[in-house]
Amino acid sequence: MIKQGINGPIFALIAYDSKSFDIPTVASVKTQTTRDLFIYFILKREITDGGWALGEKRLRPDPDITAMAIQGRLTI
Repeated sequence: MIKQGINGPIFALIAYDSKSFDIPTVASVKTQTTRDLFIYFILKREITDGGWALGEKRLRPDPDITAMAIQGRLTI
């Protein structure tokens, strides 16, 4: 999920929390996907003024990505 950028963790978090789904455990992966990993990834990408952007190097927040990040965080 994280390899695709911020969209993947945001949408995964929204989907998993929509019905309190469990994230499957996969023994063959190096890093197990967890809800906390999604949250950490999203929070780590927050821009200093409090918004989020699609790309890592963008300094101005994007309203669409910010709204999605907030929606994903509402269930924390």
